[in-house]
Amino acid sequence: MSAELIDPFATIARHPMSESTYDGIRDSIKDAYLRDHTRVTEFLNAALAHIGACARSGVEADNLAAARFLEELEVAARSGVPMFEPQEEVL
Repeated sequence: MSAELIDPFATIARHPMSESTYDGIRDSIKDAYLRDHTRVTEFLNAALAHIGACARSGVEADNLAAARFLEELEVAARSGVPMFEPQEEVL
């Protein structure tokens, strides 16, 4: 894993992210919190803040999807029921 710096002045994406870009970002984040478990709280708080901002910012499909996802997270948090059940491996 290289220690690449993120350019804070980089142009913000104006198009959907590619699957490969998403996969790379997801893997970098997972690697970071596996190396240092204290980062999980930091990452969760940042993700919740962003999803919340998106959910409160309009009624477009993406905004409504963010609002619905936050509601699903709350149900899981209150109920203690896992959001995703383990699935059997299909050969």
